[in-house]
Amino acid sequence: MNISKIFRKKEKETPEDRRSGEDRREMDVPVSAPVSEGKRETKERREVLQGVSKIIETYRKIPLFKGFTNEQLMKMLRICSKIKTPGTHYLFHRGDESTAMYILLKGRINIMLEGGDVWKSLSPFGCVGDMGFFAGTKRSADVITDTECIFLQLSKGEMTKLFTNDKDLHIKILQNIVNELTNRLLSDREEIEHLNYRIIAYDTI
Repeated sequence: MNISKIFRKKEKETPEDRRSGEDRREMDVPVSAPVSEGKRETKERREVLQGVSKIIETYRKIPLFKGFTNEQLMKMLRICSKIKTPGTHYLFHRGDESTAMYILLKGRINIMLEGGDVWKSLSPFGCVGDMGFFAGTKRSADVITDTECIFLQLSKGEMTKLFTNDKDLHIKILQNIVNELTNRLLSDREEIEHLNYRIIAYDTI
């Protein structure tokens, strides 16, 4: 399911269309008990606007989308697919082609070492598969869901087309990716130093 369809409806449809029962269901807006026509119009319009605002604010929490305008955010969401996976499900394997990257919206995933041990866990709203995606390399690790998860999936082909048509958006994405990878490398270095300390302490016992 493409999660951006609600934005397309908001842009293209008339106010009368947005107030229809079908559109309210697609935007997950609860339908209230019957009220008078005047009150219903005001209440339903307010609920629709609140629904869109909530969705925008949720996706603004994603580091990859930091600093985006509403227009840029909608452009990104239009090329995303929303996927749901069960627990203990391999998102991808070491050595796979990096044809997509994923943003975790709900749940927890584990990044595995070559021997099968868990290297680290990822919680919302982190990215996974982005290094191979942007570097053009194969997957460097197995990634498996620890719980039922919901992801935004971005395909390389769609992203490339978007970058070609919007250079400013391309720059913002790359800046956010560099910041994300830098923070990740610093975190990994701290983890490695901590493990080395534990090994040294164990050897001296």
